[in-house]
Amino acid sequence: MPYVWPTDLNTQTQHEHTTIPPSSRIHKRMNGEIILTQPSYFIAFCALAGFLVAALLYFGESELSKGTRLGLGLLRGIAVGLIAFLLLGPLLRNVDTRTQKPVFLIAEDQSSSIKGTVDSLAPQINQLQEAISEKYDVQRVGIGERVRSLPDTTTDQATDLSQLFNYAKDNYPPELLGGVLLVSDGIFNQGSDPSYASAGLSAPVFTVPLGDTTPARDVTIVDALYNRISYLGDKLEIQVDVQATNLSGSSTTLTLSEVAANGRSARLDSKTLTIASRRSFQTARFLVEPKKAGVARYVIQASGPKDERNKVNNRRTISIDVLDARQQVLILAAAPHPDVSALRQSLEGNKNYETSFALLQNLTDEVKDADLVIFHNLPAANKDISAVLKQLDSRKVGRLFIAGKTSDKSALNKAQGLFSINAKGDQVNEVTPKLNGAFTLFTLNEEWNQTIKAWPPAIAPFAEYSALSTGDVLLSQRIGRVDTDFPLLAAGEVNGSKVGVFAGQGLWRWRLAEYQQNQTQEVFDGLIASLVQYLALREDKRPFRVTASERLYTTSEDITLQGELYNASYQLVNEPDVNLRITNSDGTAYPFLMDKVGNSYRLSAGRLPAGRYDFRATTSFNGTSYTSSGSFSVEARQLESIVTTADWNLLQRISDQQGGKLVLPGALSSLTQDLLSDNAAKPVLYQSVRTRPLIDWPWLLAIALALLAVEWFLRRRLGTY
Repeated sequence: MPYVWPTDLNTQTQHEHTTIPPSSRIHKRMNGEIILTQPSYFIAFCALAGFLVAALLYFGESELSKGTRLGLGLLRGIAVGLIAFLLLGPLLRNVDTRTQKPVFLIAEDQSSSIKGTVDSLAPQINQLQEAISEKYDVQRVGIGERVRSLPDTTTDQATDLSQLFNYAKDNYPPELLGGVLLVSDGIFNQGSDPSYASAGLSAPVFTVPLGDTTPARDVTIVDALYNRISYLGDKLEIQVDVQATNLSGSSTTLTLSEVAANGRSARLDSKTLTIASRRSFQTARFLVEPKKAGVARYVIQASGPKDERNKVNNRRTISIDVLDARQQVLILAAAPHPDVSALRQSLEGNKNYETSFALLQNLTDEVKDADLVIFHNLPAANKDISAVLKQLDSRKVGRLFIAGKTSDKSALNKAQGLFSINAKGDQVNEVTPKLNGAFTLFTLNEEWNQTIKAWPPAIAPFAEYSALSTGDVLLSQRIGRVDTDFPLLAAGEVNGSKVGVFAGQGLWRWRLAEYQQNQTQEVFDGLIASLVQYLALREDKRPFRVTASERLYTTSEDITLQGELYNASYQLVNEPDVNLRITNSDGTAYPFLMDKVGNSYRLSAGRLPAGRYDFRATTSFNGTSYTSSGSFSVEARQLESIVTTADWNLLQRISDQQGGKLVLPGALSSLTQDLLSDNAAKPVLYQSVRTRPLIDWPWLLAIALALLAVEWFLRRRLGTY
């Protein structure tokens, strides 16, 4: 067993166990102890080593007097002995003892339904804190949507009581928490059931109930369930949960109205619910179909009795972000053709596309809104499409060329750039399609191959085909029984635009044949839809863009926006400042300066009142000014007005479960006596032990070196070397 040698040396430790403030701690530090890692008799060898070194050096020294030799030898012997002792590896051990008062956590409900009542109870809570502060380290927090330190004037719009017990478990060791006092009305409308959350807490929970427990005559829209995001053309179901209290034998009428941009509402539907019991819960369903893209706002109103005290919970406003995901596909033809009809029927059956048709000679301004243009038998003789292509190139819009008998093959080669068709007169080939399994631009269905093999031949120009770019071939030509490398249908990207080419005609035959064979057109429609989706999709190449993380927020959510700025090499930069202005529907503007995070920008604008907001961001980089704009909406959240009847039963259940008790507001003084006489809450003793090699102690090495330095100086002074 190592020998422990007490000493007066002391070092301060840095060892913390809790997050409790230092004011509640009492420190006591024990003197240091030296622990030998070798048998204790090795100390005699160290002393012997010092004696031998001193004797060898000064025993035969005749030039010095006996007293001088003894003094110098003593200096040398002590220094050598001390160094030898340090080489044995002794350890220095320090013990830091800390006494911590038990913590008593007081949580005050900060939600809007009860905060004023809690504030009126503040003097009594202050008296309780002062009375028990000698025994307890009293910590006070507020509880609403989350736990926050007091004092805090924030009034939360929701209550999550389970957060309190999770906070207590995470921040206080079980042996340190002496108790919890919850001052609340027992109403929670967010998070899990607090009686379950408190179950793992190893401390008594005392509750002070507030609020009115008398159920009033009331109709409440408890919840409205719906998809916050919908697509134009889709029908959306809104499920409304309604609770009626003390209204047995009556009825309530639910009315659904749509709110226009000018604030006026139009009634859409209504339903009458019969209330059969004292406490009734029913569900009504409405079906709506938004007519335009943007944020659609609806109001659900429930009728209630004339003497109803809380009418706020009779009304619920909801917002739905309606997205227009449909892409505009323009079919531009030289003349009517069955292939055009087949394409229109295939695309019109897909809700993601809105298809329009025009003859080249009748074209007006349809191109400006198109996400994809399908050219059928164009370009052709006396039918120039260079002006249309110029518009598409300026917006990087995709295009699909279908080459017919009257197509100008030379002009087509210049227009599409995927492959060249060197036609030999007006001759044609009957070719059947062969699916290319190595195609990579979009995913192919494994079941397509068998169906495509059975399609009838298409009519393709008799020509030589040669690739001009890195486009992928989707269908190749099979002439008779010979598989060729000639492309029949190919796609790729040329000069930043998506391009597709079908070198033939006869699509209508494929669609008709599939239906005759399988009574379905899934393969043809799926092939066309995948091709159109690839060609119509455009990447956002704007050098500066700012977007809201959500299109629709609630009043309890922080508004966040992200920004990106790219240089000429399309690399993210954030050197210049970005100014952003958020404007509400009344014209009130909120200016911000976006934060620089990494290589991009970010803004947390906090919470905003309900309404519609537009934003505009501006910056300047390398002499060029950039702007980006957008919009978002904020929906009111009324959780605190849904249920206003206090739930003292919940508070009683938590207290009984955790070994505490429910204390009425006027009896807090009795709780003071209970807490002071509670023998289970005791101070906690913490000890921190630290050991380190004694050789690391700088003063010991300094003493040894000082002894040797003094000896050396005296020897030189006396003329002995």
